[in-house]
Amino acid sequence: MELLTLSLENFQGLKHEEIQLDGHSASIYGRNASGKTTIFNAITWLLFGKPSTWAKNWDPKTKGPNGDLHNLEHSATGTFRLDDGQTVILKRLSTRFGSASAAARPRSIPGIPLTIRLTAFPAKKKSTRRPSRSIAAARKP
Repeated sequence: MELLTLSLENFQGLKHEEIQLDGHSASIYGRNASGKTTIFNAITWLLFGKPSTWAKNWDPKTKGPNGDLHNLEHSATGTFRLDDGQTVILKRLSTRFGSASAAARPRSIPGIPLTIRLTAFPAKKKSTRRPSRSIAAARKP
């Protein structure tokens, strides 16, 4: 399986990030707290429903200068090419509603709910074109 694209919205410290891999291998590097682990967390959360550390009670909430930001939709979307050549898109979505005031929460949702959806669907034909080289070719010496 090859990762073609990764799109993040309000995911941990990243407001919006688009990564185009087109099935090639990539190195992600940077200073401390620049988002390297966040990208890895997004991939493992998308595929397995857990962060890269497999921590319990984790969610992809976004933090602001005064703590957690509420009423945001957090999502990771990945386009993958399977071994048989089929292209699929996986999307995992988490919505957390919460604030200091219970009146600010939607009445139909008691407490502070967490909604997580995983959606998988075939990609449109337009996005199934193969790149000029695959991850397998990139790994050959």
